[in-house]
Amino acid sequence: MRVPLRHRLLLFAVLATFTQGALYAVVSAQAQEEGPAAACAKGTDESNAALASAYMNAFAAADERVFDEILSTDYKHHFGIGEDAQTPAGLKQKVAEWYKAFNGGAFDVQQVIVSGDMVVVRWKRTGVQVGDFAGVGPSNVETTYTGINIFRMKCGKVAESWNESDHLGRLQAAGVLTKDKLLKP
Repeated sequence: MRVPLRHRLLLFAVLATFTQGALYAVVSAQAQEEGPAAACAKGTDESNAALASAYMNAFAAADERVFDEILSTDYKHHFGIGEDAQTPAGLKQKVAEWYKAFNGGAFDVQQVIVSGDMVVVRWKRTGVQVGDFAGVGPSNVETTYTGINIFRMKCGKVAESWNESDHLGRLQAAGVLTKDKLLKP
């Protein structure tokens, strides 16, 4: 059986694309291993989980000293609401603003998942909003809400993080947002 030329060319193109992608992955991996990041210690699952836990505890207590120890100098944080923090100092400023609005309360880590240099922390927080936050005034009502933080570790430090929190549920539980307000055009 003879395979038409266009099918052979298509097969060749697919194989070439696959091979090129595989070669790129190998070359990229070698470049990363030989670059500056290779000079630093790679974290273990346990040490990466410990860094994520230290971050969550520092956030809950607004402990800047811990952030100074665990954040890389090029650290970035991506908030689910509001502007991102582009530096460790930017994060500390955001944490101070948050802590002023949510004085006290507690984070309860529900689950930690580690995969190489990535760590996911699923948490629950109970507390009271006592000051302005993201354009919303204090509710003075205790609420419980959930969230997820994702961390990327590099050289034994937190290099980047993302946060998604159920602020809609928190505002509904506090009575700030009601069904009538949500459905009102």
